[in-house]
Amino acid sequence: MDGVARRAGVGKSTIYRRWADKESLLTDTLTSWSNQVDQVDTGTLRGDLQLMATNLLRYYLDPAGWVTLRLVVDAAVLTTAPARFADEVVDRNLKAAAALIDRAVARGEIAPGTPTRQLTEFLYGGVTISALGIPGDQRAMGDDEIEARTKPLVDFLMTSVTLI
Repeated sequence: MDGVARRAGVGKSTIYRRWADKESLLTDTLTSWSNQVDQVDTGTLRGDLQLMATNLLRYYLDPAGWVTLRLVVDAAVLTTAPARFADEVVDRNLKAAAALIDRAVARGEIAPGTPTRQLTEFLYGGVTISALGIPGDQRAMGDDEIEARTKPLVDFLMTSVTLI
């Protein structure tokens, strides 16, 4: 907290007025950085899934994304503030996926009752495994390469959800 206050040019008490502890500060910081991942609405299910996957991989390639990923994995066995952060991340992503599915159902692209949680777990799991397999010296990628890496996942998922 001392370092944050110093870097912000404020007293430590100012930081503590907003965040009770470093876990709360970390949670708010990472949550604000990760907001761009799940805020998508392209008008089509394929477009939404592709943009969500691309945003997620782009985020994982950023140092803040790696911190978030590590924190979520570590938090899986905790009951402290990082666990609350992980719960917030999962909940936000499930809500975004549910909205995405609802829009797709309303447009007649997929059947009502499409399993939102499984769809989200597949998409996020596939992108996460893909990101974990990228060597550190190859992490600098342009949008075209990021999209090319996520397209096969989205294609497979689209085939699956349109058969339901």
